[in-house]
Amino acid sequence: MRIIRIIKIAFCGLLLGATSVSVFAQTSNPISDTIAPGALTLRIVDWIQVPYSDTPPTPPRINLAFHARDNSGRLFVNDQRGYLYVIDNDVISLYLDAYAVLPNALTDDIFGTGFHGFTFHPNFASNGKFYTVHMEPWLTAPADLGIPGTLPWLDSIVTEWTALDPSSNVFDGSKREMLRIEQPFLIHTIQDIGFNPNSAPGDPDYGMLYIAQGDGGILDTDRAQSLAVAHGSILRIDPAGTDGGNGGYGIPPDNPFAADADPDTLGEIWAYGLRNPHRFSWDTGGSGVMLIGDIGEKNIEEINIGEPGRNYGWNLREGTFRFDIPTPAVVYPLPADDALNNFTYPVVQYDHDDGFAMVGGFVYRGSA
Repeated sequence: MRIIRIIKIAFCGLLLGATSVSVFAQTSNPISDTIAPGALTLRIVDWIQVPYSDTPPTPPRINLAFHARDNSGRLFVNDQRGYLYVIDNDVISLYLDAYAVLPNALTDDIFGTGFHGFTFHPNFASNGKFYTVHMEPWLTAPADLGIPGTLPWLDSIVTEWTALDPSSNVFDGSKREMLRIEQPFLIHTIQDIGFNPNSAPGDPDYGMLYIAQGDGGILDTDRAQSLAVAHGSILRIDPAGTDGGNGGYGIPPDNPFAADADPDTLGEIWAYGLRNPHRFSWDTGGSGVMLIGDIGEKNIEEINIGEPGRNYGWNLREGTFRFDIPTPAVVYPLPADDALNNFTYPVVQYDHDDGFAMVGGFVYRGSA
């Protein structure tokens, strides 16, 4: 049975047209204007049932569907309990039971734990490589990127898988741990991973893996403002390199801080000052910009244009407002000398009168 629902998209007017807002004094309602519903509608059609999982069987914890970058038309979808499914010609089947071969993976349905990220190498059709994110208890193995002076709760791991037959709908191949990052809490861990679809073989960005690492969820720290820890950053690494971490990846020489003179600076950091960059994507038309959806604290949700070396302000800024840790329920106007901070502000923002967590999205350039 197919069920069709029509839903107004309240954010359409904002995403397509708004570029700035007014700044008000300290308030729990920093943006007084509301977003008018746009002319677009969204039709939702029931299509595929991802299998139930867990004991007793419960609905799957799916949070991402993405194509294989191989022009096969296949779509892949994850269940955070460790399963990766493939949808081919309207038929869904199990592609990989990741937890069957990741014995230390955390399986509890708790906050930011679980098998919650995957992406395919742009040359997957030839090299069979794809990448996943899962969580393990702290000290399962040495971390590549740690948290000095902090007792971690768990580790986030990026794994590289290599399929012997990239065209097969059942994974058969090998895996290797590529990157392990210590996490101070159960939330705001690694949020998303991906490759720039606008890059081509021979470009410096081709095959470079971007990793959205949240701030770790601990409010009273300045990790997102530090270049010495990975948290609150977009990382960029070379999966084929060996000069980073424990030798499982490389640090691209064109990363903005790769040649920083401070020995504590992480060359893996591409941009920083983010709270919870849940999803990022690239516009495949126009100037090909990267867009980062950053989930806010108590007031502001934002979309940022991703650029190397930028500082997006968290936890000193929430959107285009000043943020103060002792009073997280409100925000404040920017100081008169704010330009001296050299923060990069969002191109779109809204407050919680209009919606909550900024999950992310894609630029649509079609005409349907």
